[in-house]
Amino acid sequence: MVTLCFNELVGTELSNPQYFKKIKKIATSDSIILITGETGVGKSVLANWVAKNSYRSANKFIHANCGSYSEGMLASEIFGHVKGAFTSANIDHKGLFEQANNGTLFLDEITETTDEFQAMLLNVIEDNSIRRLGGEKNIPINVRVIVATNKDIINEISKGNFRKDLYQRIKTFQINILPLRNRISEIPKLVDYFINNLNRKNKTLIDQISKEALDVLLNYSWPGNIRELEKAIEHAVIMASSKMITIEDLPDDVVLNNTLKIPIQKTLSDQNFETESLNINPNINEACENTLNCCQSNTVINLKFSEAKNYFEKQYLEKLIKFTKGNIQEMSNLSGITRSNIYKKLDKYDLNVKTFRN
Repeated sequence: MVTLCFNELVGTELSNPQYFKKIKKIATSDSIILITGETGVGKSVLANWVAKNSYRSANKFIHANCGSYSEGMLASEIFGHVKGAFTSANIDHKGLFEQANNGTLFLDEITETTDEFQAMLLNVIEDNSIRRLGGEKNIPINVRVIVATNKDIINEISKGNFRKDLYQRIKTFQINILPLRNRISEIPKLVDYFINNLNRKNKTLIDQISKEALDVLLNYSWPGNIRELEKAIEHAVIMASSKMITIEDLPDDVVLNNTLKIPIQKTLSDQNFETESLNINPNINEACENTLNCCQSNTVINLKFSEAKNYFEKQYLEKLIKFTKGNIQEMSNLSGITRSNIYKKLDKYDLNVKTFRN
């Protein structure tokens, strides 16, 4: 089994060149590949890369998520069926094996399949032919098979959820992709890759990320792996008010749940909130005072400091909206917070100024 820190996604080689050579050799062979790793680590990316670097690259690459089909529909979708095979089978149907002929078929989440399906798959792999559901003849196929799972396949075998004979057949080349928390060094290049992609997609001009924001990303556990990182960068690119992504642009859960000891003001949408909120109209000061009095209740006192501060900020904004009747420019003038950050805060706390404009 090859265990690797895989990052072909951003056009870089593996952190271990020896492993990279192995993967290239495996790609150019025609053997079955078993890819394992947590959800979001990039199993489908690796499968696609293997297909593009094989001699079958000019032909179809078909990705089927076995966990997304009902038990009855999966076999029909993968192996096909003939007319009359079941109630709704009104015409003959080519399955994905036939559709991928001469190309590559990627069966994701293979451990979500039934024993019956696994037996059928084993026969296809052994005989290089399929039989459609309800059919009477075998149809020759020439398909490279790649399978993947996010589960411990040995444990699934011990629990009776996966056939040992099928595992023996598909484990010729087993590639385990490490979770993102175990390959933190790849994060800067992944961030650059996602920013560039999102710039093209959204026509934005983000060209860098601050050191503080990058430190947050490097000190977060990423339970959702690369997929979660991509969504975090998408959030930051959309929320950024300049060409640089800062801490305030990152999702709150990433900022609040990382291992860095960040000054609390940096977890808010505006880092200078404390200073800005002092230069306000006396009427708003009175509203602030009322909010602070409210914060003395046992309910709020039991909150973490970051939670209490967010609570105060929301209360302050609600008072500010009411006082200005939802006038964004007046809110900005009174509070000293920029219009762009006012909008960010309103979005953060799901506050609608239109409610107060009448």
